[in-house]
Amino acid sequence: MSNKNKEFFSGLGDKVNAEVEKSTKSKKEDDSLFAGRQRAAERNKKNITRRQYWVSPDECRMWSEHDRDYALLDEVRCEDLIRGFREMNGQQFAAVVRKLTNDSDYKYEVICGARRHWTASYLGMDFLVEPREMDDEEAFRLSDIENRDRTDICDYERAVKYKKALKHYYDSQKQMATRLECDEAWLSRFLKLADFPQEIIRLYKDVNQIKTAHSKLLSPLLNKPTTAKRMLAYAKQVADQQFESSVLVKNLKQAAEDNKPKKTTKSVIAEYSAKATGKPMVTVKKKGRAGLEILVDTACGADQSEVEDAIRLTLKDYFK
Repeated sequence: MSNKNKEFFSGLGDKVNAEVEKSTKSKKEDDSLFAGRQRAAERNKKNITRRQYWVSPDECRMWSEHDRDYALLDEVRCEDLIRGFREMNGQQFAAVVRKLTNDSDYKYEVICGARRHWTASYLGMDFLVEPREMDDEEAFRLSDIENRDRTDICDYERAVKYKKALKHYYDSQKQMATRLECDEAWLSRFLKLADFPQEIIRLYKDVNQIKTAHSKLLSPLLNKPTTAKRMLAYAKQVADQQFESSVLVKNLKQAAEDNKPKKTTKSVIAEYSAKATGKPMVTVKKKGRAGLEILVDTACGADQSEVEDAIRLTLKDYFK
C-alpha cells in the first residue's frame, strides 16, 4: 500500500473513531437526560401528594351546587356510614373540599362528601378533609364522577343538577356530554326530566320515585301543546293528592289521551318501585276493615333486601 493510501485510511479511521466517540457521548447525555426527567417525574409525584386534615364538621359548609339534597339526609340514608364510622372509630376516606377565604363562619366548602359530613356531625366526630384548588366546573365534574353510580341519589336530584350545570358551565348539551364523558342521549333523558312542570313533580309521593324512564314516557306528551294542557289540567284537579309513581304515570298518560283518567282504586294504599327498573315491586292493599295485603312482584328487578326494606316501611307506617 502506498504512503498516500496509508495516510487516507489512517485519516478515515480517526474520523470514524471520532464519530463513534461523539455518538457514545451523545447517547450517554440522552440517557442521563432521560434519567433526570424520570427522577423529576418521581419527585413531582411526591410533590402532588394530597394533604388531609381532621377538622370540625362545623367548620365546613356544603357547596351551593352540591348534587345531593343535604336536607334529605337522615339515619336511614346514612346508615352504612354510621355503622362504618363506629366500627372503624372514625372516617376512613377524606371528603374533597375547597378552602374558603371570604367567609367568616366557615373554613371549608364540601365538594364531595355530604353524607360523610352529615355522619361526622351526627356522631360528634372529627371530619377528615382533603383540600384542593379547582374552579366550579371542575368541582361539578369531580362531584359527578364520584356520585354518578350512587343509588341513594335519585334521578330527579341528578336531573336538576345537570340542568343547572348546562346553564352555568357549558355552551351546549353536546359539549357537556363530552366534558362528562357520557352518552349524549343518556344526558338528554336527565335534562328532559328536569323540565317536568312542578305541578306534576308535586304529585309524586316520593321524590326518589321520579325516574328518567318517566321522561321517556311523558316528555313527548309534554312537548305537544294539546296533550300538555290536558296533563296540567289533571294535575290541577288532583293538586291536593300524591301518588305512587306507577299510578301517577298511568293517570297522566290517560289524561293526555282523553282527559278522563281512571281513579286510583281505593284498595291500593301504597306501592313501591324497584330502584333499578322503576317497575312496581311491592303493592299494599286494604284487606277487610283492618287488614293489609302485601303483594310482591319477584320479576321487578329488585333484590331481596330492597323488597324487605319496603315491607319494613309499610309495617312501620301501619303499626304505630
